[in-house]
Amino acid sequence: MTGPSVSGGRVDAYDKVTGRTRYTADLTRPGLLHAALSTATAGRGRIVEVDTRAARAVPGVRLVLTRLDGEAVCSPGHPADGSGYGFQSFQPLLDDRVAYRGQPVALVVADTPVAAAEAADLVRAEYAAQPVAVTLDAVGAETVAQAEALPGPRFADVSTGDAEGVFARSPVRVDAVFDFAPQHHVPMEPPATVVEWHGDRLVVHESTQNTGAVRHGLARQLGIDPSRIDVVSHHVGGSFGQKTWLQSHLAPLAVAARRLGRPVKFVMPRSQTFHATTFRPASRHRLKVGADRSGRLTAVVHEARQQTSRHDLFPADFLTVTSRLYGVRHFHGVQRLTRTDVQTPGFMRAPFEHVAVFALETAVDEIAHATGRDPVGLRLANDTATDPVTGLPFSSRHLAECLRRGAARFGWAARSPRPGSMRAPDGPSSAGGSPPARTGPRWHRPSPV
Repeated sequence: MTGPSVSGGRVDAYDKVTGRTRYTADLTRPGLLHAALSTATAGRGRIVEVDTRAARAVPGVRLVLTRLDGEAVCSPGHPADGSGYGFQSFQPLLDDRVAYRGQPVALVVADTPVAAAEAADLVRAEYAAQPVAVTLDAVGAETVAQAEALPGPRFADVSTGDAEGVFARSPVRVDAVFDFAPQHHVPMEPPATVVEWHGDRLVVHESTQNTGAVRHGLARQLGIDPSRIDVVSHHVGGSFGQKTWLQSHLAPLAVAARRLGRPVKFVMPRSQTFHATTFRPASRHRLKVGADRSGRLTAVVHEARQQTSRHDLFPADFLTVTSRLYGVRHFHGVQRLTRTDVQTPGFMRAPFEHVAVFALETAVDEIAHATGRDPVGLRLANDTATDPVTGLPFSSRHLAECLRRGAARFGWAARSPRPGSMRAPDGPSSAGGSPPARTGPRWHRPSPV
């Protein structure tokens, strides 16, 4: 490599691999202070007392925040209700509530990152603990029907025809349950922020995909006009959905910087990202797939349950894909949400379709095995040019083309159909998928008269 190229690849790749790129975590400012978080060790309950004496005694410590009283800080809201900006509606340091293990109970600001981290570790909190539920089947976890809790077309259940009845009468049936564990983002750069006030203007250097959410969410929390906030994100440093919305540590950082009159920098330790940011939630999928003896799919029933937090309903959208991947006239899908004592989940690469399609495609492979059909041939036989839910023609659909080209390129005809008879790298497999593509009506501003 002799220099940057625009002939192909990513335009920023050269600077990244040569170390020229400067991320938010690399930024410095005159008089810069450093922040660290002390986090809750209880999974649910109330904070009885926070002892900060040892933390304040660490040389170089400038401030220890345990409450944001009198700073006009409020909840940033959650996007699920259509009016929020935060990855969760819950804002730590506003009261004594402990909603999940790892939530901030104190923010420490010091001259160096070492002093800040040392002081944060010395903060001691006493809790009145309550029973904790963090898994789908835990005692105390509450399950609600999504269609009732979040009314609206996008997250509604999907039903066409008589899926349960047709499934029961189908000569070939697969009834399987798929459990998926939570998954967490581990981007190259964890969440990182530098905040500084210039008079009544706030400048936020933030590793984010959504500068608008940061600006408007902070404006709401701090009680100031959004025009007084500038958000700068030169490079994201990796996100995969983790940095889509306003992070919970930003408002406390802004308050600390305003009190101290100096810029403050925070780089989240890797260990804290698993509790302080979004994640792909645990989910469970029951797929009942019926077919005739030729392998023609007759019915699909998809019952899904997804983990969410106590304070927010992070909606599921599994059915958008599973109801349309094949031409199945009889489909019934329901989605439920289980409230647990965790931070609110969020988007991750393939936010919803990833696990749902895996479950459906595994069931389709079982149908292929039971009917003696080639898995690619079975999928081609069940392709459709019409949306099974609405009856409208697809504007474009290339699943069959992809399957045929893939089979030709990977030597599908030479495979052994017997399960377990082949091993990688000479054991090809097949599966389909479809990320939703959403569009809306274009809004036209009236022309001036």
